[in-house]
Amino acid sequence: MTPDDVIELFVAGIILVIGAFVVATISAPSIASILDNIIVEVISGLVYVMVVFVIIAMFYQLFKNI
Repeated sequence: MTPDDVIELFVAGIILVIGAFVVATISAPSIASILDNIIVEVISGLVYVMVVFVIIAMFYQLFKNI
């Protein structure tokens, strides 16, 4: 798994979370205010995890080529 694969995977996850939020906003606006804080936490957590996985994948590729 290359760093590009990790980035694509997490971008797809973030798009999925945002899509779920949009659907929830359209169907139930009162739930959207509750979900807003949760969505921000989930996306920021996904970004931190993505950065860690990209760093791990970069070191893996580096040591694999040695």
